[in-house]
Amino acid sequence: MELCEGFRVIDTWFDTLTSHIDRMGEHLDCQNVCLDGAEERISTLKDDSNSVKRRPEKVEAVLKYVSTNNEVTPLPRGFKHTDTSRMDLFV
Repeated sequence: MELCEGFRVIDTWFDTLTSHIDRMGEHLDCQNVCLDGAEERISTLKDDSNSVKRRPEKVEAVLKYVSTNNEVTPLPRGFKHTDTSRMDLFV
């Protein structure tokens, strides 16, 4: 009986671990999508002469952040993982 119970515990633990890994994968995919979207938004801002004339150093700073951190890293404060519309916080 103890052996069966042990297998049940391991099986439950494995299911939990697999579920956690799947959720982390989704979370990391969301971060990459967000950063990719942010990069597109910055490119648009750089093309918009008014934005670049107003605050070019901030546009460059955000572009540098995205290009150097387009891996799995925490997003800047004020970001949600799927919210690419908030790039204007930095511009």
